[in-house]
Amino acid sequence: MKKLILLLMGLLIGLLIFQSCSSDDNQNTVDDSNVNISKWINKKYTFSDYLTGNYDESGILTDSIEYTIVNNKITAFSGFTNINDVAKSVNGNISYSNNKITQYERYKNNQLVLKLNYQYDSSGELIEYKCSDWVTSSQEFEYFKSEFTHTTDTVFSKFFKSSNDIQYDLKSTSKIVLDENNNRLYNEVLSESGFTGIITSTYDSSNNMNSNNIYTNVVYNFTYSDVLNTEGFISNNTFGKKVNMLLFGEGSGFSPKRTSTNEIESVSSNNVANTYEYMLENESNQNNYSIRTSYKEKSGLAGRLEISEFEFE
Repeated sequence: MKKLILLLMGLLIGLLIFQSCSSDDNQNTVDDSNVNISKWINKKYTFSDYLTGNYDESGILTDSIEYTIVNNKITAFSGFTNINDVAKSVNGNISYSNNKITQYERYKNNQLVLKLNYQYDSSGELIEYKCSDWVTSSQEFEYFKSEFTHTTDTVFSKFFKSSNDIQYDLKSTSKIVLDENNNRLYNEVLSESGFTGIITSTYDSSNNMNSNNIYTNVVYNFTYSDVLNTEGFISNNTFGKKVNMLLFGEGSGFSPKRTSTNEIESVSSNNVANTYEYMLENESNQNNYSIRTSYKEKSGLAGRLEISEFEFE
């Protein structure tokens, strides 16, 4: 499941979210009535030794994806990914019904490798999420499913896994608490083995995540610039902010990219097992939305660079 989470975060990866005629679960305090995005290009580079390089586009290009945006939602994408020095074409599409995402399909070399389905109740709340994920080593699909029950102040979920899409085994249950702006404050996960993991988060008045405390062990802290987060705008329009908060629970140093109002300015963490250094650069247009973002991450001597460029109409 980790591969799936990383994939979707890069899409909209996080990604990978707001629009003037958006669905009810999108909360926004920014006037976006004149925002119309047409294209998003995302590229990722890796560096084996950043000390000897310029830490720019001279690195190894591992992913290059171009997203087509209609009504500030992703409708299709294409490009390539480089896995173990083997380049594969990537393309896919996203379907909607009643302004909500219903299906996501991703292909590599024209073979379906990922299919996501979203089902809602009559109130528009997500009640089931299914994933079909192609496993290269076994040459077959693995299947995952999450079921959601919504109460006044808490969402309860069950996570299942299957090898045949018929018989599903329960793997974990979760209790998720959101605030009035659909910011996830609390996520408690109980696995089948008896492990309990709790994730708590805090937010500022602009709905930007201030801190993310993962399993009471690793804490990420964030500060933000005044530049508005275009990737988050697209992601919340594509998936819906509440859906994002329900499906992507653990997060990482850059997890707020999916949902925050503003662009991240700095990241700090007490994670002593992995020491990271982040360098963030943002360029904005006349409406203060980011038109180019650059995230540079160093870990030891290795590093990676992710660049996003956005076109507006």
